[in-house]
Amino acid sequence: MTHYYVLRFVQTSDGSLVAAEREEKMSGMAAVRSACAYAAQKGGAIAFSQQGDQPSAGAQPCRIIAGLGLLPKDIEHYLAD
Repeated sequence: MTHYYVLRFVQTSDGSLVAAEREEKMSGMAAVRSACAYAAQKGGAIAFSQQGDQPSAGAQPCRIIAGLGLLPKDIEHYLAD
């Protein structure tokens, strides 16, 4: 089973980027649309997918579908959870 997510990033007053909660979407396209809308208004977002049962240890690595707007350099760190 493939799961689709959007992870939003907000820029703080000191200029650093912090991740908000990830949100599951029904499809990859829905995740991309949500990431686009958020990035256009507030900061940045990534849409990504992951195969496997959540939150089991059998889940495969994440695959980034789209990255939009302001994003941290260490994106992989946020996908490791």
